[in-house]
Amino acid sequence: MSSPRNRSLSGALIQGSVWAIAIRWGSKFMGLISLGICARILTPADYGLVNMAMVVVGFSQVLVEFGMDSALIRSRDATTGHYDTAWSIKVLQTVLISLIIFSTAPFAAQAYDDSRVMPIMFAVGAAGLVGGMQNIYVVNFRKELDFRRDFLFSFVPRLVSFVVSISAVLALRSYWGLVLGICSAEVARSLLSYRLIAQRPRWSLQHWRELTGFSLWYFLDGLAQYAVNHLDRAYIGKAGGSEQVGIYAVGREVATLPSTELVLPIGRALMPTLASLNNQRDRQIAAIQKAIAGVSLIAVPLAVGFALVATEIVRILFGDKWMDATPIVAIFSLTAMTSGFRYTAQQTLVVLGYVRVNAALSWAYAITVLALIVPAFSWNGVLGVAWLYCAWTFVSTAAFGFYMVRLKVLQGSEVWFALLRVVCSATIMFVAVSAAAKYVDASAIVVLVLKVVLSALVYGVSVYSLWVLAGRPDSSERIILGHAAAAWKKISRFANRLS
Repeated sequence: MSSPRNRSLSGALIQGSVWAIAIRWGSKFMGLISLGICARILTPADYGLVNMAMVVVGFSQVLVEFGMDSALIRSRDATTGHYDTAWSIKVLQTVLISLIIFSTAPFAAQAYDDSRVMPIMFAVGAAGLVGGMQNIYVVNFRKELDFRRDFLFSFVPRLVSFVVSISAVLALRSYWGLVLGICSAEVARSLLSYRLIAQRPRWSLQHWRELTGFSLWYFLDGLAQYAVNHLDRAYIGKAGGSEQVGIYAVGREVATLPSTELVLPIGRALMPTLASLNNQRDRQIAAIQKAIAGVSLIAVPLAVGFALVATEIVRILFGDKWMDATPIVAIFSLTAMTSGFRYTAQQTLVVLGYVRVNAALSWAYAITVLALIVPAFSWNGVLGVAWLYCAWTFVSTAAFGFYMVRLKVLQGSEVWFALLRVVCSATIMFVAVSAAAKYVDASAIVVLVLKVVLSALVYGVSVYSLWVLAGRPDSSERIILGHAAAAWKKISRFANRLS
């Protein structure tokens, strides 16, 4: 039986995950509405144009990212001087990023052979200069597990961006509506950070050596992650034009919504929780194993389920002119199956101090994928690039799993049996729903609803049945069932009071 302290940490992680998921799903729900509205006014070429500009902007940002937030979260003894130093370094980063963006904008426009890229980069660079000045003390929302205020800090700027984007696109009927939405979020985030926290940082570089001790490897890992996630769009934009990159980018973003909007927020809550156990190895390993199994229990079926409804999602949200994005959505949905395992493993390596290993594995993945993008595009265009990412993501995830075993973080057979139950249940769901869908002839909305309901029922029954056959182990299924039972009791008591 777990101790009260164990339960409190589990509760903190669950509560933090719920708030973080609410942040991501709330903002992405608005993002989907915004995308659905704007996509019916703008064209794939408009979206591709903004994406092409943002690739260069994002690369400029990652070039000077030293992970100050992560350094403060990992440190349990950070003083005011450390926060002042972290803020000062981030200010220097922000100024340098803006200078890079402003100076490279003409070259980016020339490389893409599209002069419209340059003013977009100027606008985003100026807004980023304001956004980068935000109050460093907002990192304490995560460090102190204050996820309610973290929710507010993350959600409000996205709400501002949502309102500005839709209003500007409706008014201007131009891609500049998207640009204004991006810029407004940066400005709102900086202003809100000083509104929420009274404490103010001061200029200081006193602890710069200490804070940047692990930053080189953090930077290299971030650079590899950026290369994998964005340079494909840069190449497609150069080789195929703005319309091709627009279809590809939107398809990829939509496909990864279910998994990333679950996995990334849990990772946001997981890192500070695991960092608090740095001196308790056994409990930390147990927490890591439960996190991997628990995230996969939900991320895998969401990814597979999204592949099942790719056609309906694209047709309902964006209309027929975006149907070329359907196979992109389906392929990247399958790729997202591994996101839960992979992202949790990356967070674990950072928390345990294996930042070099994390960077090395990420670079091995990045170099291989980038080396194969050109032949993949030559083979089958954007679909070839999508299949390349799908195949190599599974290989890379296996490499992370192998290293986690070497570090003895993944011990025993329980975690592997838990993952096997998830994969088997998701496979049963895919086969059953695909077979049943052949007999349904209805509108896209009706088919979507039927597929979602059937997927949830088949997966739920499969997971529960396999868990029972395994002897009802103390696993993620038991935890989820326990919380579901507790929630049902609360709902029943509330209903009884009303009656």
